[in-house]
Amino acid sequence: MPYLAAARRGSVFALRALAALGCPWGSPGRVFARAVHSRWTVDMWVLEELLRLGCPVVWCGAVSAARRREDPDVEAWVRGMHGEHQRAMAERRGGARAGGAGGVAASA
Repeated sequence: MPYLAAARRGSVFALRALAALGCPWGSPGRVFARAVHSRWTVDMWVLEELLRLGCPVVWCGAVSAARRREDPDVEAWVRGMHGEHQRAMAERRGGARAGGAGGVAASA
């Protein structure tokens, strides 16, 4: 898992190079969850970079991994990111159903 190895080293350059080269992420959610619950304690800014680069996340697994890490700051951050993801998905679903110009929902 090259992304995980780069994350453990804190090498943003390597993470960006892997993404630019189109290196596959592997099983959905695995890299992110393993980075969250890493024995080598991947820093939060590296986790943020993984998300920016498009690392796939299975949020229930990520939250569970954060809980096992026993770092309240990381757990709170992962839970917050999960909440943001849920809100964004709800907005997309609402926008897809919305009628009218500009995706504004028609009133009932």
